[in-house]
Amino acid sequence: MKKVNLSLKIFILVLLVLAISLYVYFVEKNQPQNVTFEYQITQCSNPWDNVDEISNDSIEDKVESYLSEEKIDYIDFTIQSKDSEFISCEACTCETGETLRITFKDIEDMEDFASKFEKTN
Repeated sequence: MKKVNLSLKIFILVLLVLAISLYVYFVEKNQPQNVTFEYQITQCSNPWDNVDEISNDSIEDKVESYLSEEKIDYIDFTIQSKDSEFISCEACTCETGETLRITFKDIEDMEDFASKFEKTN
């Protein structure tokens, strides 16, 4: 009888571990994943270049003002400096070599941002 009782306890323990593992797997699988949008910053044809702020504000301040004015829901953004070997021109549409990376909580927020972003260019 003790052997059956021990086998039953082990069986129940294995089932419990399996159930917890499956629950964790499906809960994590269905969680929204962060999504990152990248934009190559230009000399002066960026959407935030029209933000009514003091002209000597940093790019970060202008981007933050733009995101706030457009009511864009984002997690974080960073601006990666240009590569030392990057060659740029002075035209308004020329890239500066800097990259804006905006992180969103899910793809829907990124698509909402991208649709607003495209309208300004």
